Amino acid sequence: MPDATDSMIPGFTRWRDIADDEHLAHGLPDGLKERIAELLRIERGLGDAVSGRVIVHGDVRADNILVQDGRAHLLDWPHALRGAPWVDLPCLLPSIEAAGVPRARTRGASSKSTGPRPPRR
Repeated sequence: MPDATDSMIPGFTRWRDIADDEHLAHGLPDGLKERIAELLRIERGLGDAVSGRVIVHGDVRADNILVQDGRAHLLDWPHALRGAPWVDLPCLLPSIEAAGVPRARTRGASSKSTGPRPPRR
């Protein structure tokens, strides 16, 4: 099974390319250009951050999730990887937003349930 470090690093690390290309760097939004050194430092640590021993889906998005009887099932596993347990979530979030689901509140968000919990099996 491929390792997340080997599979994700080429596609998720582009700050060096942007920093080295005058035209790309010039197109950065205000304030981001000044933070390029910090972004490069974070990017250098990505390999260690995604490394892990958990099986991750590698392609979680709305059309790879089947919700049935109150449970979510991940489908279509050809991109499965060995990596950190958190790897799938940031890849899923843009798909959820693109599907029209409202953004989660980040400030003052309640941890209380908004409805009944699905039955445990």
